[in-house]
Amino acid sequence: MIVERTKEGKAIAKQKGDFKEGRPKKFKKAQIELALKLLETHSYKQIEETTGDK
Repeated sequence: MIVERTKEGKAIAKQKGDFKEGRPKKFKKAQIELALKLLETHSYKQIEETTGDK
């Protein structure tokens, strides 16, 4: 019953144009690129402290 309701809800949501399945992304592409660039000269801990994200 739960599965049926979930499928029905997704079908209704997919009819709308802004439906995205799954979790939203935590980081944007630019943030990831910046962190990878910083990784060349900094440690993981320094990058975490600089960006404030884990």
